[in-house]
Amino acid sequence: MLKYNWFYFLALSFIFILVYPYVFNAKLFLGGDNATYYSLAQGIASGFEYVSSNSPIPLPTNHYPPGYPFILAVAIKLGVTSLKGLKIVSGLFLLGSVIITFLLSFRFTENRIFSGLVALAVLLNMHLLEYASITMSEVPFVFFLLLTLLAFVKFADTGYRLKSWSFLLTVFGVIAVVYIRTQGIAVLGAFAFYLLINKQYKVAGILTLCFILGYLPWQIRSSSLGGSSYVKQLFKVNPYEADGEDMKLADWGTRIKNNTVRYISKEIPSLLFPVKPTAYNDPKTGDPLPASGLQWFLGIFVIAFSVLGIWQIKKYKWLLLSFFGANFLIFLLWPDVWFGIRFILPLAPLILIVFFVGMKGLLGMMLKNEFVQSGKIYPLLVIPYLLFNYPTIKLLHQKAEAKHAPNWTNFLSVAEWAKEKLKRTDVVVTRKPELFYFIADTKTKTFPYTEDLDVLKKDFEENKVTHVVFEQLGFSQTGKYLHPLLVKEPDRFELLYSLGSRDAVDAKGNKVKTQDGSWLYKYHRDYGYFGNYEQGLKQGEGTYVYANGSKFEGTWINDTIEGKGRFYMKDGQLSEGTWVKGKREGKFIITSPDKKQIIESYWKNNNIEPQGYLIDSLGNRTGQIKLR
Repeated sequence: MLKYNWFYFLALSFIFILVYPYVFNAKLFLGGDNATYYSLAQGIASGFEYVSSNSPIPLPTNHYPPGYPFILAVAIKLGVTSLKGLKIVSGLFLLGSVIITFLLSFRFTENRIFSGLVALAVLLNMHLLEYASITMSEVPFVFFLLLTLLAFVKFADTGYRLKSWSFLLTVFGVIAVVYIRTQGIAVLGAFAFYLLINKQYKVAGILTLCFILGYLPWQIRSSSLGGSSYVKQLFKVNPYEADGEDMKLADWGTRIKNNTVRYISKEIPSLLFPVKPTAYNDPKTGDPLPASGLQWFLGIFVIAFSVLGIWQIKKYKWLLLSFFGANFLIFLLWPDVWFGIRFILPLAPLILIVFFVGMKGLLGMMLKNEFVQSGKIYPLLVIPYLLFNYPTIKLLHQKAEAKHAPNWTNFLSVAEWAKEKLKRTDVVVTRKPELFYFIADTKTKTFPYTEDLDVLKKDFEENKVTHVVFEQLGFSQTGKYLHPLLVKEPDRFELLYSLGSRDAVDAKGNKVKTQDGSWLYKYHRDYGYFGNYEQGLKQGEGTYVYANGSKFEGTWINDTIEGKGRFYMKDGQLSEGTWVKGKREGKFIITSPDKKQIIESYWKNNNIEPQGYLIDSLGNRTGQIKLR
């Protein structure tokens, strides 16, 4: 029996070798998480510390579970240090997932041909193939998720023998999946529920206890760092707003409704039929886009056949219902601003299995002949599906061959320039710090998402920021939180390098603003405004130090100099007088750098009057002087 399995393993591996290089995307994936994982892996590989290597102050972190960074760190220690090499690691996990899909499907259906075909459908799934050339946790999570389920199925089939390799592998898997992605907690919930309904109370208790003991060190560490950020985000209406509203009872209902609608009408159809990119928001207005009638049909179509398929797998139907139920419970409770295929992607192999089993089951209810009942009809169901999805393989190849969009190309090129010109100890602030670090190999950090410029400057001071990147990547935070400091205190910023000018010319010769620029500035902490801000406006007494060496001391009201002040030129010349709405007005005393000459001058609307007076140290006039 095993030799037949090996034939399928080799056939699937051969197809993988043909397809994977064809769709392999060697470019840096532009999602920030993959670069973050790399930074964390570097911390583990270099000193076995779970810190972000890119951070100017490498503090312990607990936002991302350490499982996937640990996998990358092992690869790095084994000599796999290039981006391409680390991407191939994800590809190998996909191949492993395909093999396990075959084994699981054969357990469920006892049909090798179907199992080989559905495993091939997993291998050719557009989303899985795309993530298989990205340094992200999705595909490794799929592998360990399926491996754990396979181990538990074998454990159940042996009569729940605790002294078996399948139980040990189940325990390892239940712990491993949560260390890779927090979503993995659904696996423990599903297994525990299934064991309880089968009255395996002792086994459920031991499995849960083993999980607690294995996961406890991470929880203790996480608690010591202020608790899980995922849990905190779960209870926020908008997890991107740390100071935003906490969830209320009505908010939970709204979130569950939004997630339910989105998964049925968009994520589930896209998972199995990814022939067209899913549009979530209007590109012009940013408003959510409703799903089409076809999307709704496909979503309900997949769900109906999948439920029927679960029911057809009589021996394991309660296990599968528990497994899907636990996962979808998490999906529905997860913040609805986090949309996309990522969360449901690990369930793709299982959904494909039960979907086709369900189609065969419906035909079996309608047609009582041996061709359908035996499962010989499976190729007629799966092969058209494979052909229907074949164009997505070409689409992935085109994406792999395509270049990054101009705005991202410029951003990454600025990072390459920084790698050549900056020191590794320099600290660069940017909206995408991990991606910049991946290229530039210098310390990086993001900026606080706050409109309080005092908080922003204090953060820059504490982290000894040396450079700042402004970009047009499409993220609102740069313009909302970072750009105002450039506008209010331009003397802090010295432009070093840029790609994509601020102004361009359209086809008709009209001046337009570019949408793809990136600018790297040297940040001068000793220049700029030193005083208080209120609601983004300079307010009260303060000092402004200019890049040319001059300095002003005085008072601001609503961002405008108002009242008495002192202005020092670079050479030390001092002007003292009164400013009205930011302009010199009235009498000003000008003292030369060597203090040997004192001039009484008069100003109107920031323009100096032509006649001035020389005065002594007591303020007495000693003569006239022409000032312009």
